[in-house]
Amino acid sequence: MVFIVAEIDGCDVCAKMKEEFKDTLYGGYCEWMDRRTKPREFLITLDRRLDEETILIMLAHEMVHVKQYAYKQLKHNVRSLEKVIWKGRYVNEKKVKYERLPWEREAFSMEDGLFIMYVADNDAFEYFFG
Repeated sequence: MVFIVAEIDGCDVCAKMKEEFKDTLYGGYCEWMDRRTKPREFLITLDRRLDEETILIMLAHEMVHVKQYAYKQLKHNVRSLEKVIWKGRYVNEKKVKYERLPWEREAFSMEDGLFIMYVADNDAFEYFFG
């Protein structure tokens, strides 16, 4: 199932749920579906086996990556996909632990706050924190 998450600043963001996440720590990922130089169409894939709260936190995390791609903070090098350009500097993903990648650190630092904002905006505190 694919559903529209948002249309923001000329970007279309879709999400889909799937169960094919094998032995991985990740519960989701974000990919751009159009031009590499200035992406405007994104697909977020989330693990449907996660509980609702975790899915929303993962969605918030992946939306940070949408922001990073859309504002050209995060770019993948066309010649070498392990080399990523983060805010104008090359980072070799193979040489840095996942948790220490600067774009992941930003996403982790923002995901809980974005989740809380979503809960507040939708009067869902009681549902999630009962």
